[in-house]
Amino acid sequence: MDYLVHLLDHDAILDEIREGDGWLESWAFHLPSENARLGELDPSGETLFNRIQSLRLLEEVAALLTLPLSNPQQAFLLRLSEMLERCRDSDDLMVRFRGR
Repeated sequence: MDYLVHLLDHDAILDEIREGDGWLESWAFHLPSENARLGELDPSGETLFNRIQSLRLLEEVAALLTLPLSNPQQAFLLRLSEMLERCRDSDDLMVRFRGR
């Protein structure tokens, strides 16, 4: 399963990245907590994260960046981190994961 990840301001898409090859699903198993936010993604629908929830996701992305990664995987996580930081810093922004 792959995901489109959007940074949203209400319904307007401000930024978009595409995850490929099931990275997010496989990475969720490397996270230390059973309550990992990445483990909550709906593979056939949408999952939204607000400002407060983005804090936990940022911690998870930081943990994933310590794993051995390919260049595309690292680039994806760095872009995702930037989107989550923008979300964290604004009450109006959300990050949406859309399973495909």
